[in-house]
Amino acid sequence: MNDKVLDLLEKMYIELKQGQDGIKKEVSGIKIEISEIKSDVQTLSNQMISFENGIKEDIKALYDGYNQTYELVKENNAKLTNLENKVEKQEVEIKVIQGGKK
Repeated sequence: MNDKVLDLLEKMYIELKQGQDGIKKEVSGIKIEISEIKSDVQTLSNQMISFENGIKEDIKALYDGYNQTYELVKENNAKLTNLENKVEKQEVEIKVIQGGKK
């Protein structure tokens, strides 16, 4: 009877040891996968930072372009107003000249 109990205990020990070894291998594999995921996340983070920096530069350039366009429009509006005033003045002068000839 003792031999049977010892054999059973030995089999159980062997099975537990094999199960423990299997678990260790799985945990090791999971650690490797987590390490790879961390590396991928870091790579993505670096790419996002680079992308954000590029967008910031593009936005600055667009804003500068907008400001230049706005200033040009303001200048053109001032010139247009000046020309409109000159045309109105000339129309008045023409009417005065035409009125004097009649």
